[in-house]
Amino acid sequence: MSESLAFLRAIIARPDDDTPRLVYADYLEENDQPQRAEFIRLQCQLARHLSQLVKDRKLESVLNRQQELLCQFESRWRAELPQIPGVHWSEFHRGFIRGVAIQYPDTFAEFASIILQAAPITELRFYQATQADIRVLAQTPALLQIRKLYVAVNIFGAGVARILASSPYGESVKILETNGWSMTDLGVLAFLQNENWQSLEEWHLAWNDLTDLTAETISVCSHMQTLRVLNLQYNNLSTRGIQVLKKSPILSQLRQLLWEGNSVS
Repeated sequence: MSESLAFLRAIIARPDDDTPRLVYADYLEENDQPQRAEFIRLQCQLARHLSQLVKDRKLESVLNRQQELLCQFESRWRAELPQIPGVHWSEFHRGFIRGVAIQYPDTFAEFASIILQAAPITELRFYQATQADIRVLAQTPALLQIRKLYVAVNIFGAGVARILASSPYGESVKILETNGWSMTDLGVLAFLQNENWQSLEEWHLAWNDLTDLTAETISVCSHMQTLRVLNLQYNNLSTRGIQVLKKSPILSQLRQLLWEGNSVS
C-alpha cells in the first residue's frame, strides 16, 4: 500500500476529524505538493473557524485563495477520482470530495467499494436505485461514514425499506430522505425498531403511503432523541394522527413538523 493510500484510508475511517487531513497535508507539503496541502488546510480552516476568520477580517482573502487553487488545480484533483458512468462527484469540503450522486440503477451494487474508498464520502445520493443497490448499501460497513443519505423517488414499498432499516451500520446517518418510496407503516416501523438509526436528525418521508399508525409509532418511540425535522407531507394521515404527534413528547424536540398534503382539517 502506498503512503498516500494509507493516509486516505485513515481520513475515510475518521471523516469528522480534521487531524488525519492535516497530517496528510504535512506529508503532501514535504512531498512536492504544496498547493494541495495548502488547499486542505484552507478548507479545514473555513469549516471549523469561520467566525474567527470573520472576526479577524481574513475571510475574504481565504476565500479568494481557495478559488485561485480551485481554478488552477481542481480538474487535476478530480481526474484522480474513479471515472464511472453515472457517478457524479460533488464539491470539495475540508480538502476532499465529500459527496457522490449515483445516476443509474445497479451502479452502486457493482461499484460500491470503489466509490466509497475513493474519498471520505459523507453524503450519498441516489437518483435511481434498485433493490440490489439498497441491499449492498445496507450490508456495507462503509455506511458508517455516511451522514446524509438521499434516495430519490423509487417504488420500493415496505420490503426494501426493511432491507435498509435492518442495516447494522446506520448509526451515523443524520439526514435520511426516503421520499416517494410507496413506503407503508411497516417500513417506518422497521426503522423505529432498529436502534442503529437513532442518530437521525432529519427524516423525510413525503409522498409515501403512511397512515396515522406511523404517527402513533413515532410518538412513542424512545430512541429518536436527536430528531429535529420530520417530513410527513403528502401521505394518508388524518387530523387525529397529526394531533397524536403534537401531543407527544417528540414535538418538543422538533424544529419542523411538516404535514402538508394530508387529510388534515
